[in-house]
This record gives sequence, C-alpha cells and structure tokens, in this order.
Amino acid sequence: MRRFLALLALTALLVSQVPSVADAVSRWPIEKVTASTVKIDIFYKPYGDDGPEFNGHCSGFSVRSYKAQGVPYGLFVSADHCVIKGARYEIEGKPAWPMDGLIEGGKVTDTRYEGEDIVVFLSLDVQKPELEIGLLPQTGETILGMGYGLDSPTPLFFDGLVISLNYLVDDMGYRMYFSNNWIPGMSGGPIINQKGKIVSVVQCGGHPASHYQNIGCGARYWTLAKMIQELKQLGR
Repeated sequence: MRRFLALLALTALLVSQVPSVADAVSRWPIEKVTASTVKIDIFYKPYGDDGPEFNGHCSGFSVRSYKAQGVPYGLFVSADHCVIKGARYEIEGKPAWPMDGLIEGGKVTDTRYEGEDIVVFLSLDVQKPELEIGLLPQTGETILGMGYGLDSPTPLFFDGLVISLNYLVDDMGYRMYFSNNWIPGMSGGPIINQKGKIVSVVQCGGHPASHYQNIGCGARYWTLAKMIQELKQLGR
C-alpha cells in the first residue's frame, strides 16, 4: 500500500510538470515519426467463416524498408496483443502479416519474443521512413507517444514523463511506465524521446476506472533495441 500511494503521488507530481501536447509537437522533430506511423487494420470473423466480419485496428511504425527480387517490403513494429488468430491485416489497403518464428540467417522467420508484447508485421508495397532506436530513457524524462486512436484519420499524440523502468504491477518484468492520456487504438505506436528516436512501444493505458488511470506502459527497452537492430540487417 505504501508503494502504491508513493507511486500515485509521484505520478501526480510528474503529470503536473508535463508540457502540453502542442508544446511537445512544436519543439520535437516528429515529422519523420508521423510519416513512419501507420494504422494496421484488423479484419476478423469471431463466429466462423460464415459469420459477419468485424473491423478493428492498432498502430505500428516502420523500422525497415527494403526490396527482395524487386519486390518492396516494409517491416513495422506493433503490439502483439493486436494479433488475433485467423484475422487478416492491411496497412494502407495492402496485405500485411504478423511474423512467426525467429530471426535466423538474416531472414525473418519470427520476430515475436516469447513473453513480450511486441510483434513485427511484414507488408508488401508499403514503405515508410525507418525510425531509429534512441538511448535508454531515464526516470523523469519527457516522452511522446503516437498512434491512431479510435477513428482518427491521422496519428494522435500523448505526452508524458517516464515514471519507472522497473517491475511494478504485473509479471512482464523490465518495462517502461509513464504518465499518459492514451486512447484505444494507439497500441503498437511509437514512443519517442525529444530527438525523435524510439525508446518504447505503446502497450497499454490505465483505464479511467482503475487505480492506475494515469499510468501507461510500454515495451522493454533492451528487447526492443535488440529486435530493431536485427531488423535493420534484413535485406542488406
């Protein structure tokens, strides 16, 4: 209980110091990040092939664009909880696939790390500016998250401060926790530092009815950095 109360007090203090989104957007080099961020449309039939098809979405961002035998490919990082068994996916109306297996011999056979809420989508004919990994974020550092919230036709932003990089409320281990005003649909979007570099992936936001309503969570930095480093070598 003491730890929980201390966390809430720290969150309130950090939130009171967070600059407005307008200020963050005006100061940070985010044009490339905006251009890299994509909406990943999800089509699925929860009642079987004969049932109606539903449409949802999550967000993602480009980390690698290349050509293989003249065919353009794009690799986009997103959140693994967006993957639904049997669903089909599109990025800008083009087919996309979540990758299964491991990265072996310079080829993607899987980029899904066991126990991690991050995944890579492979897309044909969709190429975006490649984002780079930044330095390990520090507690109290200002971050900016981006993604397609709800029915927004363009990426939305939330700004916040890093609260912790350690275990807090679940068993996922070393993750980023931050103050936030996350919106559903932004899952899988990039979290960047003031230099426009990737430091995490949007994974969750505190529900207004929960005790953690001001706290969001992001992917573990070192896992993400390793994944992006490996993906950068593909197609070279």
